[in-house]
Amino acid sequence: MVAATSISDCDSQVYQRLPGCPVVLRFVALRVLSSSQLVISPLCRSAAGDVVAFQDMYGVLLVLALLVPLYLLRRPAAAGSPSRCLVVVQGDLCRSPRMQYHVLSLLKRGFHVDLLGYCANRDHLIPELLPFLTLNIVTLREVAFKPHGIIQYIFKVLVQTWFLLVALATCTKPRFMLMQNPPCIPTMAVLALFRLVWNCSLVYDWHNYGYTILGLSVGQKHPLYRISKVYERLLGKCADDNICVTSAMCQDLLSNWGIEATTLYDKAPSRFRELQSAERKHFLESCAFLQGEELNGKAVIVSSTSWTPDEDFSILLNALVEYDKSASASNDLPQLVCLITGKGPEKEFYVGKIAELSLSKVTIKTPWLEADDYPKLIGSADLGVCLHTSSSGLDLPMKVVDMFGCNLPVCAMQFECISELVQDDVNGLLFTDSSQLAAHLQRLFHSSNQQRDLLRMRSHLRHSSGHRWDQEWDSKFLPILNKL
Repeated sequence: MVAATSISDCDSQVYQRLPGCPVVLRFVALRVLSSSQLVISPLCRSAAGDVVAFQDMYGVLLVLALLVPLYLLRRPAAAGSPSRCLVVVQGDLCRSPRMQYHVLSLLKRGFHVDLLGYCANRDHLIPELLPFLTLNIVTLREVAFKPHGIIQYIFKVLVQTWFLLVALATCTKPRFMLMQNPPCIPTMAVLALFRLVWNCSLVYDWHNYGYTILGLSVGQKHPLYRISKVYERLLGKCADDNICVTSAMCQDLLSNWGIEATTLYDKAPSRFRELQSAERKHFLESCAFLQGEELNGKAVIVSSTSWTPDEDFSILLNALVEYDKSASASNDLPQLVCLITGKGPEKEFYVGKIAELSLSKVTIKTPWLEADDYPKLIGSADLGVCLHTSSSGLDLPMKVVDMFGCNLPVCAMQFECISELVQDDVNGLLFTDSSQLAAHLQRLFHSSNQQRDLLRMRSHLRHSSGHRWDQEWDSKFLPILNKL
């Protein structure tokens, strides 16, 4: 069974693990922990905002000013275990499959792993992790409000810093730390500090650039965007080694920031596979969200999303509206069942848009799937759709990797480095707008085509899907691990 560190456990462990510090400092630390929600709440409710923010920030700044001496006053830590590592995600662990795959690979090789991040329910992690007794999940407290303006943003970062420091204080000194980037604020700065305090190695896994994601919400002319870019460039050089998700990002890191990295491509684990016809029929009939839906003669398309600004789902909805018009006017196009999985900040907005549509040949459902069912749904579909565009143009969508693991052809949005994954008209089709996507859907499912293009793409994927995550990790990350 997986061990888990709760919020209250973190509070008491911080107190117990800092015996060399003055009692007053330990008291202040626990006092802020117990009142953190009271500090955040008035900031969220305040109409004026700034006055309350300054008042509350004073207390937080005082504690954080005492925090570094508090850590430095600790008794010397024991040498880090050569078989212990710390994996840090300042985000939802359940929505970070790549980091979970890292953890699984480390556990299989005998490591004791502390996995730190937001985790409301560890049962939503990939099921392969749960049997390991050498996995300890350290729950990171989340700051659940959206800042408006620089003052509130600074306040949020300070509180996040405090929560991260508290969580790290409950962890045992590791041989190395592996951090997902983004988010990089304040994680990079905090782990750079702990790299010195613990005298351990630090590895960054670059999924994207944090400053480009921030730019989606504040704009590229905002001071926070420029500060974030400088911060990420400077602290990005603090790691002992780096890995990234694409060759394009690897080249960009080197040419623009002088950071050398190894490209470790996302690959689907073995649980992602194409279901046979009997398995497919049984699974789809067992899905509660498809009860009462007659699937005979219908094509099933699937899309997975985090419902974030870098995916414009209006493109898919407009394409489905166009397909619906064509299918209503012709008997040569089958009815479609479109299943969009995932959760995120813009889901309610798009669910409202879907409810306003009047479609007769297309059914759209937005289920949330358990970790066990997600690979089965992909393995049961006829076509995948990906709307990911990347804020930097340098990362690749994990959902397409999962689809290819199930030998599922994909229609993917065109952007800078997507060709590293999707080869147009070989294992999928690329599109730039809703009209082109609608044309692809009509081409692939038209009765005259008899799904020849889909079968050809599936055949290509079947012959090229042998290289899985374990092989990629062993060939790329294991040599790095041996050097740390």
